[in-house]
Amino acid sequence: MINLTHKLLRRYEGSLMPKDVVIKRFQLKTATAHVFGVERWNGAHALWLNDALGAISPKCIITQLPADLPWFIKADENVNLEWTNFLKTGKGRFLCSPRPKYLQDIILNAERLSHFMIGAVLNSPEELTNIKSIMYTNTHDSFIPEESDPMKPDSFTTTLLWAASNPSRLDCLIPFDLPELIYRDQIARTIDLNTLREALKTLLGEFENEKKYDLRFVNPQIFINNKVNYMAEIIKQTLITYQDNTIVVAVENKLVDPLTEAWKNVPYDSVSFDEFLTIPKMDKDTTFSNYIEKHVLLDILLGTYISQFYIKNKLFPYSAHGAVGSEGQSYSTALEFWKNFFMQHSEELKKTLAIYRKIDNSDMGRKFKKMEKKIREEKIRDVEIEKEAKKYSKITSDEEVDVNEPQYQRKMKEYIKRSKREQEESD
Repeated sequence: MINLTHKLLRRYEGSLMPKDVVIKRFQLKTATAHVFGVERWNGAHALWLNDALGAISPKCIITQLPADLPWFIKADENVNLEWTNFLKTGKGRFLCSPRPKYLQDIILNAERLSHFMIGAVLNSPEELTNIKSIMYTNTHDSFIPEESDPMKPDSFTTTLLWAASNPSRLDCLIPFDLPELIYRDQIARTIDLNTLREALKTLLGEFENEKKYDLRFVNPQIFINNKVNYMAEIIKQTLITYQDNTIVVAVENKLVDPLTEAWKNVPYDSVSFDEFLTIPKMDKDTTFSNYIEKHVLLDILLGTYISQFYIKNKLFPYSAHGAVGSEGQSYSTALEFWKNFFMQHSEELKKTLAIYRKIDNSDMGRKFKKMEKKIREEKIRDVEIEKEAKKYSKITSDEEVDVNEPQYQRKMKEYIKRSKREQEESD
């Protein structure tokens, strides 16, 4: 089976492989993990990854999503409503443990993947939607919403879509990124506030030079090392558990090299996950307001995870224990600090983005915007066709209809055109 996997992989390492995809193999005695380094928000990478999974047919997929992602709450209806209710009442069940202790705490089997598809995908199209074989997710990271589509092709959640669609071929899917709440707090408690302020200034200055600034690799000892050590431990335990089976790891391409170094030093004996999830003591000079500002800056620099899932629900998810002046502070005070700091720093970013986009008159810029518009229009069209197809199938038949079948899509396009024409004539 392993030899066959190597042969299949060679088909995807040549002309079929998109630019910047990286492939590595991690060995543990007779077990092998095939590591695919991809860009998360890249449609070509997501499509390639889906095709590679179909050809290789792994028994287990390890993908770079954090186990505390709110999309993993068990929801029969809309996942956002279920998440909001959990924050209000404290009552809720999760498909994997937000703070895992053992490997089995984060293993998603066919039943759990089915629950994920029902709550997070089918009933929450504002967060996740699949178009054919690619999953699109809401990044919530746009600071100029009118100029950017927040729904982007997502390589990592595409692995969940493939896994849920192939329950007979797959035994498990494992989200193996460091839990995001813990990751952010580990950084906020150890990094200097001025370092984050300077990082934002550097980021703003890099737009003009069209460079991609990544704070994580400027301070890898804080942002990278513990994360990849945790990932390496999960890969090792998975290889021990699923020996002689094909295992695929989907990870950010930038992390492949540091993950490879971590893999070289991973101990054979199992290590408790608690070793990687410990919350450090607060720096003695950090005040309550400084601590909030650090988290605001991390949300802008790393992605608006806290804003998206907590602040929007009027909750600051940390106690700020150990910060000077934190005793007796209320959630409302923390939220007020957050609001002020976020407004201050995000306005700086908005102004820079607005100036940068205004002066971007290069041919490449125009071509990219044209291509982006075309992709968005095609995506809207496909979603529209699928919605109409579902309506049509309910009216005409109780049987399941394959909306991706060319003949059926043709009929639906004709149906939509006719409906629009009739509507225009009536207007």
